[in-house]
Amino acid sequence: MNTPSRLRRCAPLLILSSLFVLPGSVFPQGALTPRGAPAPTMKTLDQIEARTPISTLPITISASGSYYLTNNLSVTTGNAITISVSTVTLDLNGFTISSSASPAGGIAVAVGGTVTDITILNGHIGGSFQHGIRFPSALGLSKNVRVEGISVSSCSGDGINLGLFPSIVIDRCTVRQVGVDGITGGSVNNSVAESCGNTGISALSVANSSGGSSATERGIYARTAVNCVGTSVSGTGLDADSATNCRGESTAIGSPGSGLNAVTATGCYGFNSFGTGIGLRATSANGCFGQSASSGTGLNADSASNCYGSSSSGFGLNANVASNSYGQSSSSTGLRTANASNCYGQSSSDLGLSALIAIACFGSSSGSTGVGLSSNIAIGCYGNNTTGNVALVAEIAIGCRLTGILSAQHRYLSGVGPDS
Repeated sequence: MNTPSRLRRCAPLLILSSLFVLPGSVFPQGALTPRGAPAPTMKTLDQIEARTPISTLPITISASGSYYLTNNLSVTTGNAITISVSTVTLDLNGFTISSSASPAGGIAVAVGGTVTDITILNGHIGGSFQHGIRFPSALGLSKNVRVEGISVSSCSGDGINLGLFPSIVIDRCTVRQVGVDGITGGSVNNSVAESCGNTGISALSVANSSGGSSATERGIYARTAVNCVGTSVSGTGLDADSATNCRGESTAIGSPGSGLNAVTATGCYGFNSFGTGIGLRATSANGCFGQSASSGTGLNADSASNCYGSSSSGFGLNANVASNSYGQSSSSTGLRTANASNCYGQSSSDLGLSALIAIACFGSSSGSTGVGLSSNIAIGCYGNNTTGNVALVAEIAIGCRLTGILSAQHRYLSGVGPDS
């Protein structure tokens, strides 16, 4: 008998013997009796992030760390919380800081003028404070400060004012009914300041925010404004170097304030409700709409592209260069420009379109003494006067179609004739 055959006969015996090995020899175990009562294994909040509770006011924070309110707190006079050291996080924890001072005085949260790395979060400031969150002196130099989720109301002075420094960030805050400035910071986002005695929001950059002034100041004042709304009773609604997708409105009767004022305006709307000011004023306006409901200019720009300007009695759209734009006025010039291309101007009683050079443009006037289109050079243009007065006045008119009376002031006419 050879060796392989013997191994085949022994294999079943080896398998069976392995099944009867004692369990203890495979899975050794210790004692089953517990050594003691179960104990908590989770870490406390102080072990994760040590925080100091604030349960009484006033208080001066003079040691770096994290602090939080335990309940609603009030003072009768002076500052409530003074932060005099750097690297502090203050969590209002959803509670309110208030003052019963009469007259209003003190600061709810006074941030030292030279401290850095400060975070203030989540709560409300109300009552008779002079200022909500502010540096205690006239000029603060604090850096790296973040204020988030704070609401402030009924202060006689500023709501939140930490200076126009790039590292001052204010997010998701609300300020209402303050005597001076609403929110002032380097970057202001997702915030609202309304019914402010001075400027609603002042910042280097403002995004997704709304600011309102109840006086002659500006609703929003910024270098860069994106997706913002600024309103002012008698001042400028929104004033920015660059405004994108913004709305500015000036609402006072007889006010000279502008709805929106910008160096560059893109996709913006400016409105002067009842005053003598300009609806939208810009050096360069693209895709914008400016309107004046009274005697002001609807849209005024050095360069206007794809824009619309409207005025009840002033210029509808006034620009040095107007391209693919439309101006309308009830009693003044609809579109007034030095260079107009593919533009349309309409007036109820005055000049529909007035330009030094008008190319492929349409001017219309329905006034008995108005002129549909007036231009030194008109090419491929259509002049219209629905009352039968002057349809077109031009030094050179080429390929133009007229409805009304052809003016005798032409030096050169080609292909021009009255509409049948």
